Amino acid sequence: MNRTVRIGTRQSVLAMAQSRWAAGEIERLNPGVKAELIPILSKGDRFLGKLDSVGGKGVFTSELEEMLLSGEIDFAVHSMKDMPAEIPDGLTIAALSPREDPRDRLLIRRDLQNGLALKDGLEALQSLPEGAVVGTSSARREVQLLRLRPDLQIKLLRGNVLTRIEKLKKAEYDAILLAAAGLNRLGMPEEGAPLETESVIPAAGQGIIGIEARRGAPENELLRGIDSADSLLCLAAERAFVAGMDGGCTAPIAAFAERSGEACRLSCCFLDEGSGRFFRRSGFAPPEGLEALARSFAQEIRRAVAQPPDVSCQRQTALETEGTACRKA
Repeated sequence: MNRTVRIGTRQSVLAMAQSRWAAGEIERLNPGVKAELIPILSKGDRFLGKLDSVGGKGVFTSELEEMLLSGEIDFAVHSMKDMPAEIPDGLTIAALSPREDPRDRLLIRRDLQNGLALKDGLEALQSLPEGAVVGTSSARREVQLLRLRPDLQIKLLRGNVLTRIEKLKKAEYDAILLAAAGLNRLGMPEEGAPLETESVIPAAGQGIIGIEARRGAPENELLRGIDSADSLLCLAAERAFVAGMDGGCTAPIAAFAERSGEACRLSCCFLDEGSGRFFRRSGFAPPEGLEALARSFAQEIRRAVAQPPDVSCQRQTALETEGTACRKA
């Protein structure tokens, strides 16, 4: 079989690396098939401000989805943490990669490391001077960082991975947060120190690559053998929590699921920006009950959001025991 399939991708270095993985898998599983990458500069890549002002995460995916629907490309490759909860009619996520390292990594300016080989993200975070400037464009990261270090100054950070690292080197920031998965895929696994998922819960879908396709298209047969059952299971639960919270693409919300022996563990959190209350839940379920657990957490938190805050509760530990917490100013 000699044929060519067209794969749409953002043209950033990381997006191209992810798409080359997808192309390689398609060619490996289908001898005689050539996968051609079609790079574009998405609206999200062109815009350097806050994404909520131009439509949130969809600005990274909508143009590729339009190309899919028009038949200009056969597949589109996405980081699943950038995918909105809803995708257009006629399209489907046809394959998922195994999950890369889902954690965030904290990168600190070299002159602030004081010669320490910081390998633990929490240790690295605590080593920052008071009032340090930390770069991120993620509300999820900002909220969780400020709960660990309320004194930090959070500064907007945009651009691709290499651009962000260069801004750190130029001392525009004291530290920045990046996804470990992206660093690994770019051949930089030693950059920064990982923040464990118990400390900073990842974004839904973080570390998973998705291949989007037209529903029912014959080309989808070429994706057989790529799908990861664990990624499918965990992603479904994570996205169910986000959907259950009506979480917009830029909402301060996180969800992370993983297998733990015969059961699965789900951790999630949400900041109600109206009241400033922070909600966090975690628990275990069998694989077949994981998505239901995610929906129940969302329902529980939504009910709590609807209740007036308990102004007598000031201690973070007490609030989290009850499932709510006030964000520190």
